[in-house]
Amino acid sequence: MKRRKRRVVNPGSPDTPEIAKLFQEGLALHGQGKLGSAKQIYEQILKIQSNHFDSLQLLGTIYTQVKQYEVSLYFFDRAIQIARTHAAVFNNRGIALKELKRFDDALTSYDEALRIKPDYAEALYNRAIVLQELKRFDSALMSYDTALHIKPDYVEALYNRGNVLQQLKRFDDALLSYKEALRVMPTHVEALCNRGNAFQEIRRFDEALASYDEALRIKPDYAEATWNKSLLLILTGNYQEGWMLYEARSEKENLKKNFPRYPQLAWRGKEDIRNKKILIHSEQGLGDSLQFIRYLEKIHQLGAEIILEIPKTLATLVSTLKTPITVIEKGSELPEFDAYCPLLSLP
Repeated sequence: MKRRKRRVVNPGSPDTPEIAKLFQEGLALHGQGKLGSAKQIYEQILKIQSNHFDSLQLLGTIYTQVKQYEVSLYFFDRAIQIARTHAAVFNNRGIALKELKRFDDALTSYDEALRIKPDYAEALYNRAIVLQELKRFDSALMSYDTALHIKPDYVEALYNRGNVLQQLKRFDDALLSYKEALRVMPTHVEALCNRGNAFQEIRRFDEALASYDEALRIKPDYAEATWNKSLLLILTGNYQEGWMLYEARSEKENLKKNFPRYPQLAWRGKEDIRNKKILIHSEQGLGDSLQFIRYLEKIHQLGAEIILEIPKTLATLVSTLKTPITVIEKGSELPEFDAYCPLLSLP
């Protein structure tokens, strides 16, 4: 979210010299990222003049920046009560509502911003993001297109437009959108990664690999690109490197919660586990769990005692395996163990 640099005229009483000086100090601190200090000054202004529009809207912005979205709504709503003609407040209010997953309310707020300022590219972009969340992909595409008509080099709109086109299975069009995004910003690693995904979908595997590698050249620790590259390598039969890179999944933001950290040895095949108790924990869907439990026999052959943590729905089925294992339902108290490994790391 970008705070507008233009000074918004206070619709309430004219600023006194004291308030004007305080506000400029707060604005400077805000611009420097010193949010706590800026917040104190805006609050000080409101004690003097409770209807100071700029302080109210910028407090809303600060609370959005620190992810206190309910509080930010309070200040945006107070600002709107003073003046309903400032598109930026409705846009920023929409951002807070989106983060609270109040998507319909967010759309209403963006629409109000666009009623006030029809050529507001940022509001069109933010509206499209919400429409994506609601899986209204055709409407999202229209909103991105309108934003790009106003602001042709809007790199995030070009990138997310490509993502929508992928959702619509229009992979060639998605590639053109990513190409435009990369023309504007050649180092946009997310566009490079998702371009690789689009290439992979249409089986242009060499180009997909090159796109992932370019993203990783720019950002070597980019887990999403490493994970997608691993899937491509496994798909094309390069199992050795593919399964090694598949370990990057534990660093993906949407999967981190599936990988608990324990003080015991995080085993990945190198250490001797003979006569050791090893916890193997499931991590993804039921289908993956069923597919990969066949590797448990190989762990048994290494001389380890196996404790398998598995979803309750699979516990009875897994207990029928010939491989000797102790089955623990997910969420139950774990017994003592010496090492642990996620199920899909066994390959």
